[in-house]
Amino acid sequence: MNINDRDVQSLSEGIANMPRRMTSRERIGDIIFLNLQILSRILFIVAGLLGYYLYGIYGVFFLAIAGWVIGIWMRHSMGIRGPDSKKGFFVRMRERAQGAKRGILEWTLEKIRGNEFSQSKCVAITEAYDQAMAQLKRCTSPAEQRETIMRLDRRVKQISYD
Repeated sequence: MNINDRDVQSLSEGIANMPRRMTSRERIGDIIFLNLQILSRILFIVAGLLGYYLYGIYGVFFLAIAGWVIGIWMRHSMGIRGPDSKKGFFVRMRERAQGAKRGILEWTLEKIRGNEFSQSKCVAITEAYDQAMAQLKRCTSPAEQRETIMRLDRRVKQISYD
Protein backbone atom coordinates (compact mmCIF):
# COMPACT_ATOMS: atom_id res chain seq x y z
CA MET A 1 0.00 0.00 0.00
CA ASN A 2 1.56 3.29 -1.08
CA ILE A 3 0.81 6.50 0.71
CA ASN A 4 1.31 9.64 -1.34
CA ASP A 5 1.99 13.10 0.09
CA ARG A 6 -1.64 14.20 -0.18
CA ASP A 7 -2.82 11.14 1.77
CA VAL A 8 -0.26 11.76 4.50
CA GLN A 9 -1.36 15.37 4.89
CA SER A 10 -4.98 14.29 5.23
CA LEU A 11 -4.07 12.09 8.17
CA SER A 12 -3.44 13.34 11.67
CA GLU A 13 -1.25 16.41 11.21
CA GLY A 14 0.83 14.61 8.59
CA ILE A 15 1.70 11.59 10.73
CA ALA A 16 1.42 8.50 8.54
CA ASN A 17 -0.69 5.51 9.61
CA MET A 18 -2.85 7.41 12.10
CA PRO A 19 -6.28 5.78 12.45
CA ARG A 20 -7.88 9.11 13.37
CA ARG A 21 -7.12 12.79 13.84
CA MET A 22 -5.41 13.73 17.08
CA THR A 23 -7.47 15.66 19.59
CA SER A 24 -6.35 19.08 20.79
CA ARG A 25 -5.50 17.54 24.18
CA GLU A 26 -3.26 14.96 22.47
CA ARG A 27 -1.50 17.67 20.47
CA ILE A 28 -0.95 19.76 23.61
CA GLY A 29 0.37 16.67 25.43
CA ASP A 30 2.77 15.98 22.55
CA ILE A 31 4.02 19.58 22.62
CA ILE A 32 4.59 19.39 26.39
CA PHE A 33 6.33 16.01 25.99
CA LEU A 34 8.65 17.43 23.34
CA ASN A 35 9.45 20.52 25.42
CA LEU A 36 10.13 18.41 28.52
CA GLN A 37 12.50 16.21 26.47
CA ILE A 38 14.41 19.27 25.29
CA LEU A 39 14.48 20.76 28.78
CA SER A 40 15.74 17.47 30.26
CA ARG A 41 18.65 17.53 27.79
CA ILE A 42 19.71 21.14 28.38
CA LEU A 43 18.85 21.51 32.07
CA PHE A 44 22.47 20.96 33.13
CA ILE A 45 23.49 23.97 31.01
CA VAL A 46 20.75 26.20 32.39
CA ALA A 47 21.49 25.04 35.94
CA GLY A 48 25.24 25.56 35.42
CA LEU A 49 24.70 29.12 34.20
CA LEU A 50 22.38 29.82 37.12
CA GLY A 51 24.96 28.30 39.46
CA TYR A 52 27.67 30.58 38.09
CA TYR A 53 25.44 33.63 38.41
CA LEU A 54 24.43 32.81 41.99
CA TYR A 55 27.51 31.08 43.46
CA GLY A 56 30.42 31.55 41.10
CA ILE A 57 32.64 28.78 39.82
CA TYR A 58 31.60 26.25 42.51
CA GLY A 59 27.95 26.84 41.66
CA VAL A 60 28.60 25.86 38.05
CA PHE A 61 29.75 22.39 39.03
CA PHE A 62 27.18 21.70 41.72
CA LEU A 63 24.14 23.01 39.89
CA ALA A 64 25.22 21.56 36.53
CA ILE A 65 25.49 18.13 38.16
CA ALA A 66 22.11 18.66 39.83
CA GLY A 67 20.61 19.69 36.47
CA TRP A 68 22.10 16.61 34.80
CA VAL A 69 20.65 14.30 37.48
CA ILE A 70 17.25 15.99 37.30
CA GLY A 71 17.33 15.67 33.50
CA ILE A 72 17.96 11.92 33.79
CA TRP A 73 15.09 11.64 36.27
CA MET A 74 12.81 13.61 33.93
CA ARG A 75 13.51 11.34 30.96
CA HIS A 76 13.02 8.23 33.08
CA SER A 77 9.83 9.63 34.63
CA MET A 78 8.45 10.38 31.13
CA GLY A 79 9.04 6.75 30.16
CA ILE A 80 12.00 7.42 27.89
CA ARG A 81 14.28 4.39 27.83
CA GLY A 82 17.69 4.41 26.18
CA PRO A 83 19.12 6.64 23.47
CA ASP A 84 17.04 5.12 20.64
CA SER A 85 13.52 6.50 21.04
CA LYS A 86 11.93 3.83 18.83
CA LYS A 87 13.45 0.89 20.69
CA GLY A 88 13.00 2.70 23.98
CA PHE A 89 9.25 3.02 23.35
CA PHE A 90 8.94 -0.76 23.01
CA VAL A 91 11.15 -1.35 26.06
CA ARG A 92 8.82 0.89 28.06
CA MET A 93 5.70 -0.80 26.68
CA ARG A 94 7.13 -4.17 27.77
CA GLU A 95 7.80 -2.79 31.26
CA ARG A 96 4.25 -1.44 31.45
CA ALA A 97 2.84 -4.73 30.09
CA GLN A 98 4.62 -6.53 32.93
CA GLY A 99 2.95 -4.26 35.49
CA ALA A 100 5.48 -1.44 35.96
CA LYS A 101 3.92 1.73 37.29
CA ARG A 102 3.93 4.97 35.34
CA GLY A 103 6.43 7.66 36.22
CA ILE A 104 4.98 10.87 37.61
CA LEU A 105 5.62 12.80 34.38
CA GLU A 106 4.39 9.88 32.29
CA TRP A 107 1.16 9.81 34.33
CA THR A 108 0.75 13.58 34.03
CA LEU A 109 1.27 13.55 30.28
CA GLU A 110 -1.21 10.71 29.82
CA LYS A 111 -3.79 12.63 31.87
CA ILE A 112 -3.21 15.77 29.80
CA ARG A 113 -3.52 13.81 26.56
CA GLY A 114 -6.66 12.04 27.76
CA ASN A 115 -5.36 8.85 26.15
CA GLU A 116 -3.79 6.50 28.68
CA PHE A 117 -1.76 3.39 27.99
CA SER A 118 -3.55 0.70 29.97
CA GLN A 119 -1.77 -2.55 30.74
CA SER A 120 -3.85 -4.30 28.06
CA LYS A 121 -2.75 -1.71 25.45
CA CYS A 122 0.86 -2.22 26.47
CA VAL A 123 0.49 -6.01 26.21
CA ALA A 124 -1.05 -5.66 22.72
CA ILE A 125 1.74 -3.32 21.58
CA THR A 126 4.40 -5.69 22.97
CA GLU A 127 2.82 -8.66 21.20
CA ALA A 128 2.65 -6.70 17.90
CA TYR A 129 6.33 -5.76 18.31
CA ASP A 130 7.39 -9.35 19.05
CA GLN A 131 5.48 -10.62 16.00
CA ALA A 132 7.05 -7.95 13.79
CA MET A 133 10.56 -8.74 15.03
CA ALA A 134 10.01 -12.43 14.29
CA GLN A 135 8.74 -11.52 10.80
CA LEU A 136 11.73 -9.21 10.21
CA LYS A 137 14.10 -12.12 10.82
CA ARG A 138 12.36 -14.04 8.03
CA CYS A 139 12.34 -11.13 5.55
CA THR A 140 14.60 -11.55 2.56
CA SER A 141 14.36 -8.14 0.92
CA PRO A 142 14.40 -4.50 2.05
CA ALA A 143 10.89 -4.08 0.61
CA GLU A 144 9.60 -6.88 2.85
CA GLN A 145 11.32 -5.30 5.84
CA ARG A 146 9.76 -1.89 5.11
CA GLU A 147 6.30 -3.46 4.75
CA THR A 148 6.72 -5.32 8.06
CA ILE A 149 7.75 -2.13 9.81
CA MET A 150 4.83 -0.22 8.24
CA ARG A 151 2.41 -2.92 9.46
CA LEU A 152 3.90 -2.67 12.95
CA ASP A 153 3.57 1.13 12.86
CA ARG A 154 -0.08 0.91 11.73
CA ARG A 155 -0.88 -1.67 14.41
CA VAL A 156 0.81 0.30 17.21
CA LYS A 157 -1.03 3.50 16.23
CA GLN A 158 -4.30 1.60 15.97
CA ILE A 159 -3.82 0.22 19.48
CA SER A 160 -2.60 3.54 20.88
CA TYR A 161 -5.32 5.72 19.36
CA ASP A 162 -8.33 3.40 19.45
